[in-house]
Amino acid sequence: MFQDRVRRDVAAEIKDRVSITDAINMYCVLPKRIGAKFRMACPLHNGKDANFSVDTRRDTFNCFVCGQHGDIFTLVMGLFGIDFPSAVRKLNKDFNLSLPIDRKATDEELFHALQKDNERREWKKAMQAADDAYVAAFEALIDAEIKRDRTAPVNPDGTMSAEWVAAVSDEMYYRYAMEQAEVERGRLLHAK
Repeated sequence: MFQDRVRRDVAAEIKDRVSITDAINMYCVLPKRIGAKFRMACPLHNGKDANFSVDTRRDTFNCFVCGQHGDIFTLVMGLFGIDFPSAVRKLNKDFNLSLPIDRKATDEELFHALQKDNERREWKKAMQAADDAYVAAFEALIDAEIKRDRTAPVNPDGTMSAEWVAAVSDEMYYRYAMEQAEVERGRLLHAK
């Protein structure tokens, strides 16, 4: 997972050396030039009309039908259904650039990536626990309010009226949410 990386400076070098029109000329049909832009049928969704625009000044493309847009790497990724590192390797090979592409992650980088992954998992667990605690506290508040309000309408079967429970639930939810927002705001202010 962490091993498949390319050097960023190499990707930038490829982008400097190979224009998007060079890539289109190699992988597609030569587009029709209109000023600083080229127009052609979209190669990404096999369009029939000239709805694919290439801006040579920005070195970007945009299809007005399928909505695809981006740079040379996005184009190659879309044309061949590959990921970013593979697109960088393909452009390097196809244009004979011979740039040193592959970069192995160091042990320290792997350690930090795994550590971040573990932190993310722990954070998810904490959020789930907080959600569970919130639901339990809210249900306890509703139960306490039902017991406190002796004027609450009771159905013939002994249960509380649904309209009353909904009204109390909405009011209590709003109060509880405001209290929690205030607590969170205070925590964030003191964390700085």
